Amino acid sequence: MASGITKRWIFNILSVIIFIIICVVLCLSYMIGTYYYNSVQQSISARFTELNNVFTDESADSTTDFLSTAQKYIEDFPEKEQMELQSVNSIGRVTLTSTGFLPDKREKMPDLDEALKSGTGEAITTGQLSTGEDIMAGTRIFTSQDGTVIGAIRFVTSMSDINITITLLILLISLVGIAIIVAVVISGRFFIRSIVGPIKDMS
Repeated sequence: MASGITKRWIFNILSVIIFIIICVVLCLSYMIGTYYYNSVQQSISARFTELNNVFTDESADSTTDFLSTAQKYIEDFPEKEQMELQSVNSIGRVTLTSTGFLPDKREKMPDLDEALKSGTGEAITTGQLSTGEDIMAGTRIFTSQDGTVIGAIRFVTSMSDINITITLLILLISLVGIAIIVAVVISGRFFIRSIVGPIKDMS
């Protein structure tokens, strides 16, 4: 009798608790991932706003002026350790980077393609490099007064460390959830026995 009641309690209560904990873990995981990714996206968006002050109408009216201003901006860029800065010419080729190394010409740049199609001339996307590294990249297009594309500035941030942090946090939350389930099972068994024991003795 005691065994039957205990099993029914574990099945009924534990199934509800597991469902709730899984929902909580999934929600927290989504919130953590969204928080970190939105933080990086907002950082890139802030750089887009900064570009408005760097590339004035005079400094972005021709390809030569644009490349000159882009070179100075990249050289003076203060966050080279956090993100890579790239100067892209009018035909979509990276001509200068803050790391000093040009990417492979076959490297895809979906953010550049979306920025060219966007009405704002801006786009931020997530993806992977050909090396398998996870990145978030943002591109801001610059045009001359007649609407001709003269170049673009591209920000590239590695998401590998952030993804590791997100994974570790999700793992920690999952372990806490498992610990709660174990604690509920153990305490529940003692609780059931404290009730069923006297009833069994009476019967």
